[in-house]
Amino acid sequence: MTNNFDLMEVPDIARGAQGSTESTMQRLYDGRVPRALLQEFQIIPTRVERLREDKYRILWIHETPGDASVHHLAEGGWKKFHRLAFVSNWQMQNFIMRFGIPWSKCAVLLHGIHPVDISNRTPRSGTIRLIYHSRPNRGLSILLPVCDRLASRHDIHLEVFSSFKLYGWADADRQFEPLLELARSHPRITYHAMVEDHREIHRALVNADIFAYPSIWPENACLCLMESMSAALPCVHSNYAALFETAANWTMMYNLHQDLQKHAQDSSQCWKAPFSRCVMTTCGATADCKNPTPIRSIPGRRGPGNGKRGSTASLQRGNPSRLDKRVPHP
Repeated sequence: MTNNFDLMEVPDIARGAQGSTESTMQRLYDGRVPRALLQEFQIIPTRVERLREDKYRILWIHETPGDASVHHLAEGGWKKFHRLAFVSNWQMQNFIMRFGIPWSKCAVLLHGIHPVDISNRTPRSGTIRLIYHSRPNRGLSILLPVCDRLASRHDIHLEVFSSFKLYGWADADRQFEPLLELARSHPRITYHAMVEDHREIHRALVNADIFAYPSIWPENACLCLMESMSAALPCVHSNYAALFETAANWTMMYNLHQDLQKHAQDSSQCWKAPFSRCVMTTCGATADCKNPTPIRSIPGRRGPGNGKRGSTASLQRGNPSRLDKRVPHP
């Protein structure tokens, strides 16, 4: 099958990147959609460099409304496009409210993934294996200190796949160096900066027991959560931004807390584990992590946290020292 990658618009800042935006664009232009049809459109992935007046212009937005790359939509800037496509309903509605875009101008084109093949998963006992496979700024500053505390009491191991190198922004890792060094040096943590073959992450998901994602980042649509659910892992994460939409209540969500310490405490309560068997409880649901299946929260029940809202900007730093001494023992 001949691909249509030569028709794909790639902003200069994204050249060489391998993130979710790039992977979705590649699937669109991989040859399954007829070339003649694609040539009728100009499909722009968020960042606009030039507009083609002879094409039907679709802006496919993968960012949040506050991102600098979408400020051009203000004051009627959205009128330059025939349609605006979004990756979740949560994201679309935030853009509509922020920029006054008519609903009829918008559409949601949901993300997709290649499902994880779990046919070779075998029953295990002993070490409880956690996995995190997202950017460093999306919750690693909470997860690593909590994992350190858990490791002092339980037989656990955390596998981390996390770096901005995936997006071609290696320099962005520097501000998280203390955090990444903790991941590299900890005896119960295996750290991977980047993998050349994404199937390596799929294999790690097959061998994992829990997807641990104490997210403090406003996700529009979370591919790592989709993949972890596809791998039939119990997924423990906050309900921030579009995560509740991605999860569709089939996971173990707890209420986001604006206080870093309380967020860490709430997340740690969801990762309690005896030595050879992990029984997690949140929102009234339980899961046996040695025979993992997706878990749905009981409707009408709320997880830990007081429900107050606040800024999470201060949480997106790579300094684990703030939690080292004060994260409560589970």
